[in-house]
Amino acid sequence: MLRTQFKPLLIKILAILIGAVLLFRLLSISEGIPISVITHPTPEVETLEKAIKHNPQHAYAHEQLAWKKYQNKHYKDAKQHALKALQNNLSSGMATAVLMAVFDHEKKPEQSHQAAQLSAHLWPAHDLSMKVIADHWLKYGHLTKAMSAWNVSLSQDPHKEFFSEGDTAKALFPTLNKVAQHEESSQLFQPYHLHPPSWWDEFFKYMVVQPNNLLAVDRFYQQTLLNGKTSHKNKKLYLSNLMQENEWSKAHDVWQKGLPKQKQPYARLIYDGSFESNQINNKYTDDKFSWTIANKNHIQAYLDRFSKSDGVYSLRVAFNSWISDYWGYIRQVLVLKPGSYQLEYKTRANLNAEEGVQWILYCMKDKKSEASINTLGKGQHLSGFFDWKKDQINFTVPNDASCKAQKLTLVLAGKNTSKQRVRGDIWFDDFVILPKN
Repeated sequence: MLRTQFKPLLIKILAILIGAVLLFRLLSISEGIPISVITHPTPEVETLEKAIKHNPQHAYAHEQLAWKKYQNKHYKDAKQHALKALQNNLSSGMATAVLMAVFDHEKKPEQSHQAAQLSAHLWPAHDLSMKVIADHWLKYGHLTKAMSAWNVSLSQDPHKEFFSEGDTAKALFPTLNKVAQHEESSQLFQPYHLHPPSWWDEFFKYMVVQPNNLLAVDRFYQQTLLNGKTSHKNKKLYLSNLMQENEWSKAHDVWQKGLPKQKQPYARLIYDGSFESNQINNKYTDDKFSWTIANKNHIQAYLDRFSKSDGVYSLRVAFNSWISDYWGYIRQVLVLKPGSYQLEYKTRANLNAEEGVQWILYCMKDKKSEASINTLGKGQHLSGFFDWKKDQINFTVPNDASCKAQKLTLVLAGKNTSKQRVRGDIWFDDFVILPKN
């Protein structure tokens, strides 16, 4: 009688839900998520059996006992308790999820598909049911449906300080990352790029730290960018990943395309060489391709509108007391192609020093190797009292993987502490890099 009632209901619900078309399948992912990794706090078996003995129509006790019997591979008992649960509560999505799993075990795919559709319809926001349903759809290669179930499970997971450390994320993120390795994943992820769920950024963060994952991360980020949903957090993570992988050219391109329209004209071979963007980074940041100014005790670096060579602003560096340990606090990362160049800039000074300061340009160290820093060029020692004048550095970028990016930085020119002492002010303006034929 129950089976006779159950079948029309399955057919009715199936008729409502059919219509989703499988876009593609990823043949290399077939294992799914083992049922054994799914845990859910429920009463003990003895407690559930006592409840059923006291009340044979106890639907909740039957559905929970069905799940426990399935976990213990008592498939016949699991099926009986699931049917009993449905007999007393036709809305039990958990019971239909257990039936789906049992039908899978019995190699009855058509019946298991019907049960999966019904369970998702009855309990569309139940995390445990959705985990079981996702495992089912993944087993049969229905990745769009599996993705929908994973989304529910992850969205229901409590948001901890480190989301990826949650039980659901630990179980699902590795599988989602496998899916992301395939080019077709862009189609699968598209609806979530358009309307990012609460766990979306955390999954991207997980992807970034996985080894040998650059192609998947790049595909994910580009799709996010295409849909206009990229966040500053995602951009920062992606840039960090590219730099870590020594992909400086791509990182620079991502950074440049992400600049606001009003800042893009300043993106030459050196960014904002005349300091006219009216913005500098006053701390260490991941925005390495613009001027980074990290102030130190008794040292201030800031935009000065009262003394400039040209335009509205110059950069003023004020050593407010005797300083002998200043190194690399003003810098910018460049991404120049192999070839010969000339760096020009203007400077004026009111600086007490024996050796003064100088600009130095060197290759950024490849994070994947132990290659030593390769100095490309050094500017003149700048000290004393003089009005605006031009200085230049001629240098050549080698055609070498260890010099994909370069760093320009201001340092003390002396070779020992006594000759490094400086006090006073120095200004810089109109930096430009010119290729030499």
